[in-house]
Amino acid sequence: VAWARNRREQGRQVDRDALVFGIASTGGAAAVGPPNRSGLLTDGDARELVALGKDPLDLSFVHSLSLAAADVLARHKGTLMLNGLTEVRSKLAKSLRWHEGRLELNGVRELTDAAAHYLALHAGDLALDGIRELSPAVARRLARHRGCLELNGLRTLDEETARELVKHVGVVQLRNCRLTSPETKRILRANPKIEFPDASPNGGTPE
Repeated sequence: VAWARNRREQGRQVDRDALVFGIASTGGAAAVGPPNRSGLLTDGDARELVALGKDPLDLSFVHSLSLAAADVLARHKGTLMLNGLTEVRSKLAKSLRWHEGRLELNGVRELTDAAAHYLALHAGDLALDGIRELSPAVARRLARHRGCLELNGLRTLDEETARELVKHVGVVQLRNCRLTSPETKRILRANPKIEFPDASPNGGTPE
């Protein structure tokens, strides 16, 4: 933390790609990452990282967040990358929803209805490329999100889920979703902002 503060005062930038578990490419020891190997980020760590003013703020080395740390990170305006998280429960999602900017949670494999409800309230692009399957209930929640919704990890989509997702008002990316049902494709084509393989030339991903 002291190292990061001194760097900031000297007007020197830390390479975000080298900022992993508190070690910078310059060889200097940095206490700006998690203080232990569990990958837990505390609210104190979060304050130091947000104070760096970096954008994007890539914290993909973080595997666990305290709710207090999430509240602090939500104050960051810009891209916030938390791709090391594999689970986001409702309380954590409730804190992160206040973040303004692009939010990446590409390590998350599944969402509960409650977590999806809060993430849908997030103001900015939302990347959830780690999700492989989507239930109609979760799709119904996410459809209320405003901004680009990235679900490029989805492998398939059934008709019921497609009917919910098509209600989304922004761009929805389903670029790796292979649809075998003509009816599902027909449903998704009703929204020209949904991008998926074999989409209509009038919208989405061209054939």
